[in-house]
Amino acid sequence: FLEVGAFGMQTRGVDSVYALDKYTDTGVDTQYELPLGSNLLALHAMYQHEDQNYGHFDPTAGTGSGVPYNQKDHLNGVHVDGVMHFSHTYEVALGYDTWSGSGDPNLYAWGDGVTNQVGKPDTNYWTVDVSYLPWENTKLGVQYVDYTKYVGSTTDMSYDNNLFLYGWFVW
Repeated sequence: FLEVGAFGMQTRGVDSVYALDKYTDTGVDTQYELPLGSNLLALHAMYQHEDQNYGHFDPTAGTGSGVPYNQKDHLNGVHVDGVMHFSHTYEVALGYDTWSGSGDPNLYAWGDGVTNQVGKPDTNYWTVDVSYLPWENTKLGVQYVDYTKYVGSTTDMSYDNNLFLYGWFVW
């Protein structure tokens, strides 16, 4: 089974100073599924591009102020993962995400020694997920996110890593 798709969205919002911001996202995604007896291997990939147009920006605002320095910015993201489904009861997944984009020192730079000081949104991380499906519509799992880069910095990444225990109950 092979699937290829495209997606897009445009939204406008009012920021804290009542100026109109506009975000436009476009992307493509794909999924491949390979049955292996009672098991299933699923592979996914996605590319996303986002254009950001800020109604209020201030090149004189301080670093890390949260007020955009640029009138326009952009982000690019790539996600790939593989999920092995075992007999409709267990799942093991490994994924990788990478994000990059235009530099904006007011949005992405903080001088705290942990995050970057050059103002780039560049972020990379691995995700490992193990889950148990005891019955239909229920999923229990543990997920670990391991950052190799966070908003441009590769220093002390263990502070940004996450461990999640979760339960999904869907009806």
